[in-house]
Amino acid sequence: MGDYVTRGTKVASVMRVSPLRLELTVPAQYVTAIGVGGGVNLEVDAYPGETFVGQVRYVSPGLRADTRALVVEAIVANADGRLKPGLFATARIEQAAKSAALLIPGRAIQKTATANRVFVVVGDRAEERLITIGLAEGDLVEATSGLSAGVRVVVGGIERLKDGALIKAGS
Repeated sequence: MGDYVTRGTKVASVMRVSPLRLELTVPAQYVTAIGVGGGVNLEVDAYPGETFVGQVRYVSPGLRADTRALVVEAIVANADGRLKPGLFATARIEQAAKSAALLIPGRAIQKTATANRVFVVVGDRAEERLITIGLAEGDLVEATSGLSAGVRVVVGGIERLKDGALIKAGS
């Protein structure tokens, strides 16, 4: 799956050492996928190729106002004390409930500072839709809201399209 943050961005803080208590920051669009008891896989730069396993212990009832992100607390066994405060880590949280993903080509999305837009084919016209995006998988991007399965998305020439424009749809 794609990355959500760039390398070096703080996304987790060590809270306690044994068991290791982590505070994780999860983007708002994944709030329904996270649940107490879910598995956490933790990779630490200091131990390349090694995975530490833990469990979600707490999910904040609200989002942080400054980051619009969800705070999640997880615990990881650390009886040998190898995991130390301040180590850079990447955490992967298992989804509480798996759901089918609607994937569209990334080049079909017009991204601005305020919204993500796509054009869909409705008859012989292009109709603009605001969407929310999720994970990226190669050249495909998950559309978490704003589209439904079976809708034809315009991929080429979107920079010249306007809502309601007459189009000639290809196969």
